[in-house]
Amino acid sequence: MGILGVRSTPAKLIDNSGLHCFTADGTVLAFHGLVLSLPPTSIPILFPPSRGLSMMARRRAGFTLIELLIVVVIIGILAAMAIVAFGATKGKANFAAMRSDLHNLATAEEGFFYEHRAYTTRLDSLVFSTSHGVQLVINEATNAGWSATATHPESYPHLCSLYYGGAAPVVPATTDGVVACQ
Repeated sequence: MGILGVRSTPAKLIDNSGLHCFTADGTVLAFHGLVLSLPPTSIPILFPPSRGLSMMARRRAGFTLIELLIVVVIIGILAAMAIVAFGATKGKANFAAMRSDLHNLATAEEGFFYEHRAYTTRLDSLVFSTSHGVQLVINEATNAGWSATATHPESYPHLCSLYYGGAAPVVPATTDGVVACQ
C-alpha cells in the first residue's frame, strides 16, 4: 500500500494497486496513469508501494524463456503429428484414385465394346483419362474380355487389378468385375 502526502497536510492512503492518487481533500490526482489537474495549494507526494509488490508486478510482466520453449516444443509435436496424419490421408486419396480409375476404365471399355464389338488394349483409343500419378496397363483385351492393373507410387497398397469376361485374372483380382488390391 502506498502513502500520499500533500505538503504539510496529513497523508492519505491509496489503494493496493497504486493506480489511484488522492489529495488530502479527496480530489483524484491520477487514475490508471492519467494525471488530472491539481489544485494550486496542494502538491502531492506519492511513496511507491512496498518493494515486494513491485518486484512481483515486474516479474509477471512477461513470459519466461522456459515457458516460451515449452510452448514451442508443444507446437512442434502437434505439427509433426499433423504431417504424419496428412501423409496417410494423401496415400488413401491416391489409393481411391487408383480404384476409381479402374472403374472408369471398365465403363470406357464397355463403351468401346458397344461400338466395335471388341475390347482394346490402347488407352488412347478410349474416351478416358487417368488421375494424376496413376499408371494403368491393360494386360489383355479380346472379344471375350479384358484385364488391367493400376499402380501409384505414393499409394498404399501400390497395386490394384480388375478383369472382365473371359480374360485371364491378374493377381490380386480373383472375382470377375471386382477391383482387388494388394
